[in-house]
Amino acid sequence: MKRGKLFVLVTHSDPDADGLCSMLALGRALEAGRKDVEMIAGEALCGPLADVNGAEKVMTRPGIGPHDAVVALDCSDFSRMCPQLKIAGSPLINIDHHRSNGFYGDLNYVDPEASSTAELVWRLIRTVSLPLDKEIAGCLFAGVQSDTGSFIFHNTTSECLSFAAEMVKLGARPWESWRLLHASYGIERLDLLRYALETLELHGSGKIAFLNVTREMLERSGAAQHDCEQLIEFPRNISGVEIAVMMRQAGPRSFRFSLRSNGKVNVAAVAGGFGGGGHKGAAGFEMEGEPGILKSMVMHAAVESLETHPDPVEPELK
Repeated sequence: MKRGKLFVLVTHSDPDADGLCSMLALGRALEAGRKDVEMIAGEALCGPLADVNGAEKVMTRPGIGPHDAVVALDCSDFSRMCPQLKIAGSPLINIDHHRSNGFYGDLNYVDPEASSTAELVWRLIRTVSLPLDKEIAGCLFAGVQSDTGSFIFHNTTSECLSFAAEMVKLGARPWESWRLLHASYGIERLDLLRYALETLELHGSGKIAFLNVTREMLERSGAAQHDCEQLIEFPRNISGVEIAVMMRQAGPRSFRFSLRSNGKVNVAAVAGGFGGGGHKGAAGFEMEGEPGILKSMVMHAAVESLETHPDPVEPELK
């Protein structure tokens, strides 16, 4: 990164706070180090993520000419990158903390023990002596705050807390960061939650909770896809539930599944059976087909995982 001049940064499709904030932080650090940067997301940012400082610089397709490297951030699988970058001829740098990462880069900086990709970006910035200011610190703090569930999940390590403390010293504001990402939704989200909770089902002797979000619910409530974020935490928090499953309709026959574990099941292994991935405690995937059939397939896999994967794991956030 010291020798390069032009860099394209990209995060995964359907970006989350860690992916976006890691990209914004590294982008600002490179620019402060007198590099040219282009930041790409596979789709337009919306909801709280669109209000993150610097998000207005993120584009949905590359616009510059030849560049020195593409840097993929928080992207565990090559297929989740922005499609326009898959044919780029320059070196690909893969920075990620997902255990399911496929090491698809020419250079891979992957550490599953890290709390977040933001933590890895912080290490990288320090290693190559890039500038680190208040805005960068704010982005990095938001990334780790999001992926640790505001510092309550098991990936909240002493190193992670030391990193967070350093970001606060540099000017990051924890309350403002949390409120921007988690408390700035419209009333439509509550209407969507009301409709979704009507679909709540318990399976496997009460150990598996299922929630469904349809396009019709989104239309009735006036909510958007980003309003579905974190809805899965409601069924996850039911006493006795070990696995929470949320099926979200993304298109006429396209459905996104989110999985959460409360400690006894590695849901990344469940998601891997459907071409997805993530963490032991939080994973996801997307499939096309008839919703009833897809639901049955996923619920069967969830029940089977309780029976065949008894070893406890600690919950993580995707």
